[in-house]
Amino acid sequence: MSDPNSSRISDVLVGVLSNVAFFFLCVGVRHARTRFERSRRIVREAFIAFLGIMYLLANLLYQRYVPFRFDVFFLLSSFVIAWVVLAELYQFWRIGLMGADKTIADGLGFRKSLDLCTNSLEFMGVAASKLTAERTAFEKAIFRCHRENKPIRFLLCDPSSNELIKMARQASKPEKEYQENAKKSLRVLAEMKLSRERNIEVRFYKALPLFRLMFINDVLCLTSHYVFGEGDGSQLPQLHVRKPTSTQRDVETLYHPFRMYFERLWQDSTPWDFREGIE
Repeated sequence: MSDPNSSRISDVLVGVLSNVAFFFLCVGVRHARTRFERSRRIVREAFIAFLGIMYLLANLLYQRYVPFRFDVFFLLSSFVIAWVVLAELYQFWRIGLMGADKTIADGLGFRKSLDLCTNSLEFMGVAASKLTAERTAFEKAIFRCHRENKPIRFLLCDPSSNELIKMARQASKPEKEYQENAKKSLRVLAEMKLSRERNIEVRFYKALPLFRLMFINDVLCLTSHYVFGEGDGSQLPQLHVRKPTSTQRDVETLYHPFRMYFERLWQDSTPWDFREGIE
């Protein structure tokens, strides 16, 4: 007759060894994945799918063949899979990459981004027309971010620039359309500045930027690239980049180069008087 205590100890050992084996299997798969993912994007997707399947099978097999303390195995295996997933996410978080949208329209769009602005707003783009078109949300954001000692800054394209005509032609639009859109957006800014006395500064850069930047509350940077002549930009992807924490050096995240780029371009750009070019 078998000793029940011996059998129980054996089951416990099997459970412990099963969790240890599952842990090292996850770690092994994770390290093996890093050897191939740089050249093949599908490796990352396959890795996540494989871990999910492995986690499910491990729990089903353990419940079927080693029913002793399945709840413990389930908790420990869940902890292991959570550790692996968090390790995957942390490599992005530690460089400030907090999120990404496949498209701006389906992610943190123009109105949603304005709703986040509570303390400060700085923007670099072509005309800010997507923001000013959300008139109610835009005015509320300007109202919330108004500070006497810190201006709301816009770094935009001169509405008289021939680049706007070129962009309109590339998009098969009337050649003056983008220039008029820029003037319309500037009129909104001029009204907020002159009629409502909001602390706003606008400057015109010399050459069109490759990407759009929006700094929210001096903490979050939204950035997306431009493909001139194709749509309104809302179909393009967008990154959410966060400012370094108090324990990080500023150069340790992607927020730093975006902020430096904006500041340098701002210094090299021409201040606008909120009147010229919009009559």
